[in-house]
Amino acid sequence: MWPLNSSSPSECLRIGHRAVERWSADGSGLKLMATSLLPVNAIQTPSCLGHALTELCSDKPRGKVSLVLESAWLPLLLADTGGALLGTDEAEALMRHRLGTYHAGQGDDLSAWDIRVDYRAGDRFALGYGLSPQIKQTLLDAAERAGLRLEALTPAFVWGWQRMRPVVKAGWWLWPEQDRMLLARAEAGRLVALNPAVPLAETGAAIERVVQSESARWGWPTNNEGVTVGSWQQPVHLPARSERLVWRSVAS
Repeated sequence: MWPLNSSSPSECLRIGHRAVERWSADGSGLKLMATSLLPVNAIQTPSCLGHALTELCSDKPRGKVSLVLESAWLPLLLADTGGALLGTDEAEALMRHRLGTYHAGQGDDLSAWDIRVDYRAGDRFALGYGLSPQIKQTLLDAAERAGLRLEALTPAFVWGWQRMRPVVKAGWWLWPEQDRMLLARAEAGRLVALNPAVPLAETGAAIERVVQSESARWGWPTNNEGVTVGSWQQPVHLPARSERLVWRSVAS
């Protein structure tokens, strides 16, 4: 139900830590139609997602809708395989183990989580996602009650990466979420580094500091490698590009 690849639906619901947003496609891209704020303890009470979907979609959208979940709801990580040639089952087992290491003790049985892995035999790194069955069922039930025709239930990070991939083949890429940023590095169109919880940075100078720090942490030279910054703002509101940084709107 939540493929890592999907077509372009007429609408999407961006489901973040703080709010659910309804975006509709028009001739120039995506336009924000409405927002439903979530309670402070939303992660502990996923039933609030159902109320938000019902509120935002009371008019029963006629086209297909994608649910785009940010990492507060659908965690992700990049696992180093150590160069081992893994099969699909092995890659999923590795990802389940790693997600369990990071998210154990949060009151959920991770053995029941739905796991997806973006991995090709020979890749050094496997990108994986885990979805709680409680959250998944809450969303599917709410979508059915609201009369939505679902196209996909998709990790926001991979949804954004697919929209950016034609222009981001190599270098750094920052993906914005409501409560954090995700910082990744690509080589030949594949991810080779990922920090899934970088503090929000809104200025070019702050972003450059984050990238410099991450370069040092991974042991890469802190050079002037290009940085692409994703944004949900319309292109007209984005900062001007600099020598190193360029902002790209996922709404266009």
